[in-house]
Amino acid sequence: MTTTGMPIRPQWNVDPEDPVSILRLLSEMEGSCQILGALVGDEHEDYKYIRAAANRWYKVYFKKNKEYEAAKRKSEGT
Repeated sequence: MTTTGMPIRPQWNVDPEDPVSILRLLSEMEGSCQILGALVGDEHEDYKYIRAAANRWYKVYFKKNKEYEAAKRKSEGT
């Protein structure tokens, strides 16, 4: 179990509390944007949709990472 009581999802190897899980998602989204940009250009609606979603997830990542690091420092007593 994680600190919020949410279980790690082993079938996907994803811990909802770990910011690295969000980075994995962002990596896939960035790859999709690169391929879509090459195939249809960055003005296509599918590219824009995935880019907008990735931008939202970057905000989630930075917030989650800040919380994660603060909790880590607190548990280490620094």
